[in-house]
Amino acid sequence: MAAPTYTHNINFSAPALPYASPLYDPTYFNKFNDILRIYFNQLDEALRDGSTQVNSESLAWFMS
Repeated sequence: MAAPTYTHNINFSAPALPYASPLYDPTYFNKFNDILRIYFNQLDEALRDGSTQVNSESLAWFMS
């Protein structure tokens, strides 16, 4: 039995994170969290889309 092959269509990359200021700055942390939130949302969506394709292919094979 051949090992399964996986392909992912990920059309984004890790974000460039801002440099921290030497003193605490709430604006910096809000910006930092916003960047990470967007990145992880994109990552979650890409993984969900990929798993949906694999599941639908498995279901089609099973039902045939």
